[in-house]
Amino acid sequence: MNKMSSLADDYFSQVEMVLDAYLELQEINPDHELLSLIQLCEDKRGFTRTQELIDRYSPRKAHPYPGLFLLAEYQRSLECATRGMDYKFKIEDENAKPEEKNLAVKLDDDLPF
Repeated sequence: MNKMSSLADDYFSQVEMVLDAYLELQEINPDHELLSLIQLCEDKRGFTRTQELIDRYSPRKAHPYPGLFLLAEYQRSLECATRGMDYKFKIEDENAKPEEKNLAVKLDDDLPF
């Protein structure tokens, strides 16, 4: 199996899981603060990440797949919030700031890496 193909599949699967978790939380609590961290596309098949999402969820240490890490941690927070659990993401270094990247993510777009 081609490693790039596998990484692409992982990335798009993670985008789908974020969308599912986002929509589930939106049904339960449409005003939840986590919902403001992405801007959902009209067709609900993609979203634009806000700089606040990147600042809150990007890895502060070297990570082989920072985009997947960010989406996985955001998904975890969405699912925890849906269940009424603590959803705050704890960052390792409050002073570290990730660099700004392409914010748009859509299921049928090219990968942003």
